[in-house]
Amino acid sequence: MPLDWRWCTDRLSLMGYARISKADGSQSLDLQHDALHTAGVEQNNIYEDRASGSRDDRPGLAACLKSLRDGDVPVVWKLSSRTVARPIWSTL
Repeated sequence: MPLDWRWCTDRLSLMGYARISKADGSQSLDLQHDALHTAGVEQNNIYEDRASGSRDDRPGLAACLKSLRDGDVPVVWKLSSRTVARPIWSTL
């Protein structure tokens, strides 16, 4: 069951991050966008990357983290591997 942050959105913003590992059109961000919207993340607060998990260069993640203010909550669909989770958690 997804967490429901909507009760406290008057005090914080939800900032979403979505990533796919192939930029060749064989993968879609739709499922992640739907999950982020369901969690209460507004469309203009979703940042995304289309890059392999082994790459450290993730401009979407960098922009998401840079946009965070005190009290904001970063939201991701899932942390499925260390190559995905490591860059996110090491910067928070």
